Amino acid sequence: MVSALQVLAQVVWPPIARLHHHSNGTHSSDRWWLATCIATAVPVTAALHHLLFYRPSCMLNPFGPDYTLPIVWTWLSRDPSLPWAIISLITTYAIGKKRPWIKVFIAPIFLSFLPLSLWIWDVPFSGRMICANFHEGRVMISKGLVLRTKHFYAIGIVLYLVLIAYAIRNKRQSANKAKAPRRT
Repeated sequence: MVSALQVLAQVVWPPIARLHHHSNGTHSSDRWWLATCIATAVPVTAALHHLLFYRPSCMLNPFGPDYTLPIVWTWLSRDPSLPWAIISLITTYAIGKKRPWIKVFIAPIFLSFLPLSLWIWDVPFSGRMICANFHEGRVMISKGLVLRTKHFYAIGIVLYLVLIAYAIRNKRQSANKAKAPRRT
């Protein structure tokens, strides 16, 4: 049985997740897969909010100054980003149960887009520290280059592709080791 801490570690660092079936027919990654889909709702909600429903805005800008109960309620009642993320990930969860290879492509999303998630969601109960100190061109990377949301999408895409390549490479190495004849 995998502990909750191990599941969390596998969600945060997908390369350590075990995706194999036990001989009794159960899947060792059921808890991990559920936790991964739940965690992936964070970056998916951020992207849907920013790219589609409240373009271009960080999470709370349309609703209020900080994560308080009335503002969160207003956000939840007006922004369809979270419900659509939940629907898409429930569907993804069901597909992944039938087609395990999907997990390889979904697992890296949370980690890869964590910087974007923090940028869009901000740090709850921090007085919107990121929005107040970094958004709207407040950080200059180099002369003429100001930190923007598009940089966080680019970082996420690069990290995602690196993690996918890493997962595919490891899968191939494992398959090659399994095929290699054993020396006696």
